[in-house]
Amino acid sequence: MGCGTAIMRLVLFVTNFIMALFSIALIAIGSWILVHVDELQSIFGDGVTLLGVCCLGVGLLLIVLSVTGLCGACVQGTKICLIMHIFLLGILLVGAVAGSVLLFYYSAHDDIESTLRKNVATAFYRYGDEGSASETVTEAIDFVQENLECCGRDTSTDWSNQTVTYNWVYTLKKSHQYPDSCCHYTVKKTGCGKENDIKVYKEGCEEKIEDYVDRWSHSVAGVLIAVFLLEVLCFIFSIILSKK
Repeated sequence: MGCGTAIMRLVLFVTNFIMALFSIALIAIGSWILVHVDELQSIFGDGVTLLGVCCLGVGLLLIVLSVTGLCGACVQGTKICLIMHIFLLGILLVGAVAGSVLLFYYSAHDDIESTLRKNVATAFYRYGDEGSASETVTEAIDFVQENLECCGRDTSTDWSNQTVTYNWVYTLKKSHQYPDSCCHYTVKKTGCGKENDIKVYKEGCEEKIEDYVDRWSHSVAGVLIAVFLLEVLCFIFSIILSKK
């Protein structure tokens, strides 16, 4: 085995090992999304289910892809793994290009930001209502307020504003208090929202959610570009090694 072949096998091994780690992360993310799909749909819309299934499916495909790539890189003289690796890589590359085109089309023809704002406004408006669907909305808002450390749609005073939190103010008559999820983590306890002069988060959740989505979308885009380039590199090296 020449020096060039050894280097290609090493690169193939390292890149497939990285993709194996990435696939595990994707499977974990997809599983988490599907477990919390009801709450996430209340904020981000129906596309959340598809996102979770895609993460899970791509993660499982990458696991198989990584195993065949590692096999082809480690076992000299075994071409079947490399051939299977090339075949799966080809499918994944075509899928990645098709997915990118669809994502670009969806982004260009649908105002994602306005859809997100509409879902957030509806969720705050219905907060505290009865029924399984409304309970999911309530859990979603509590989850967002606790984890993003925010309170209300635009500001904490929204919890006394009937036009923003209609059910909370008008139906439940709780304009004088906050949900417990608004309480600052330093004073967090059951029933803390009922206390006078309780320390709550001041920033609104709508802007926090938009910032969170914007920040993570850029990070995810960067990771996906890096993975795509690794796939192309693996594809080229696998073809070269399969001919040796």
